[in-house]
Amino acid sequence: MKKLLLTLCILVSSFTQIHALYFGNISEAEIIDQGIVLSKDNWMALKIGYQGDFDFDRKLQTHGGCHGRVDEFQLAMQQGLIALDFADRAEFYGTLGVANLYFTHRPDSDHKRREYQTAEDFTWGVGARAIFISWGNTSLGADAVIQWANMKTKWEAINGVSYNKHSNINYREWQVGMGVSHKIEILVPYFAVKYSNVRGMLKNLSPHLFPPKGSDHFNLKNRTYVGITLGATVSMGTIFDLNVEARLIDEEAVSLAANLKF
Repeated sequence: MKKLLLTLCILVSSFTQIHALYFGNISEAEIIDQGIVLSKDNWMALKIGYQGDFDFDRKLQTHGGCHGRVDEFQLAMQQGLIALDFADRAEFYGTLGVANLYFTHRPDSDHKRREYQTAEDFTWGVGARAIFISWGNTSLGADAVIQWANMKTKWEAINGVSYNKHSNINYREWQVGMGVSHKIEILVPYFAVKYSNVRGMLKNLSPHLFPPKGSDHFNLKNRTYVGITLGATVSMGTIFDLNVEARLIDEEAVSLAANLKF
C-alpha cells in the first residue's frame, strides 16, 4: 500500500508540471461515501472541488477564412467545481475558472507560421455523470460536459514578428463518453472512450497576419474526434478524493482534480 501511495504522489507531482476537457472517474458519484455533515444515508449531497486541465497537443485544423492544420495547441484551465450528488449514482455539476491558450498554424495559402497567445479569461461549463451498472467493485457509467470560453489575444505573430492586437477568440467544446472503473482498496482506476467536438472562432485579427484583402477571421475544429481516457482516483471513502488522468489520441492532456463532500 505504501508503494501504491508513493507511486500516485509521483504521478501527481509529474502531471502538475505540464502546462482540456477533464473527463473524470465515471464512478465519482459513489467514491466518497461519507461527507463532512450529511450521513451516507442521505439521498442528496453537495460537493465542491478543483479541476486543473492542461492540454498540450489538441488535434485541430482551421477552416472558413483560412485552411490548414494546427501545428501546436496548448490550453490550460483552472476551475472551481460545485456538484449535486444524487443517491451516490448521479451528479450534476458546474465549473467556473480561468483559461488561456497558445496555438500556431501555417495556412495552405502561403505556409507562413502564425502564432496566437491569449491572456487569462473566464471559462465556465456544465455537465453530468451517472453510473449505469455496478457489479462487485466494478462500475460502468457515462459523462457529458460542455465548456465555453471567451478570450482575447495578448499578441499575434507571423514568421516570428509579433503585433499587439486584442482579437477575440470564442471557444466551445463538448464531449460525451462511457467508461469502466474498478475499485482496488483505496484506489479506483478507470478507462473511458470519449467523443469530443471543438469549435473556435477568431475575429478581428491583425491585418498584418494576412495579405491585403485577406480574411480577418477563421474557425477551428477537430481533426480527430474520438479519444481515450486513463485515470485513477484515491480516497478512503470519506470527505475527499484526489484524481489524476491522461487523455490520448485526439489530444495529449493531463488533469488533476480534488473533491470535498459535505
